[in-house]
Amino acid sequence: MTDQTLTRFDYTSDEVFALERERIFHGGWMMVTRGDRLLPGNRTVVEIAGESVLLARDLDGMLHAHANVCRHRGARLCDGHSESTQGSLMCPYHAWTYALDGRLIATPHLDDDDVDKSTLSLWRHHVREWEGFVFKNRAFGPYGWAYAIMFTCNAIIPQVFWFKSMRRNTLVLFIVSILVNVGMWFERYVIVVTSLHRDFLPSSWGMYALTFWDYAILFGSFGLFFTLFLLFVRVLPVVAISEVKGVMDAKVARTTATRPEAARAALQEA
Repeated sequence: MTDQTLTRFDYTSDEVFALERERIFHGGWMMVTRGDRLLPGNRTVVEIAGESVLLARDLDGMLHAHANVCRHRGARLCDGHSESTQGSLMCPYHAWTYALDGRLIATPHLDDDDVDKSTLSLWRHHVREWEGFVFKNRAFGPYGWAYAIMFTCNAIIPQVFWFKSMRRNTLVLFIVSILVNVGMWFERYVIVVTSLHRDFLPSSWGMYALTFWDYAILFGSFGLFFTLFLLFVRVLPVVAISEVKGVMDAKVARTTATRPEAARAALQEA
């Protein structure tokens, strides 16, 4: 707790507002509207810290978010909320027409050779719908890289075992086992970090910063493991299988490798 409060300057300063836009409004997830307000074909405009964002649900039910600016002359595309059921929207300036997923589909008075429509889609914002609410993010979430590593190591790389030659290759088995362990570690990282930095209270959202104690626990766990492992190797006897076979009864040793059932019978007779 602190005994200081915000000053009048913090509420009116353009510098403070620019910092809030960068770190709060434009740096993470923001709840913008209820998902049930947007039926197929509907579109609505929301203002987020001075930026106009167009939300639209296409006729297939998919939700999209775009900058509310035409790519031709920068005109504003929509104002307010519209319950239209059409699958497109038209710029009021030069009638450029876009699909609700942002694709440019019509440019009146211009031939196909005059403009490359594939390069002039609306600028896209990332949007997700959760429990009826709509959230947007500019880069699939700040920790999307950790999820990608986790999914790749745990789900994609092990697919090489569909090939018999890979399953019988010792080097491949070793490398894949290491990568799966890396994926398991990132699974815990994703569960812990993403749960902490985006909870159910938007005012508490922020990036997770590792402290001294986080590093201490991480490296300490490695140190504890290797300490116990080396103590095990040093204190407990390591007996080679060849030595075990050397002291076994000859009759048991001969039958162990060929007929396990006969080996058990031989042990019972002994």
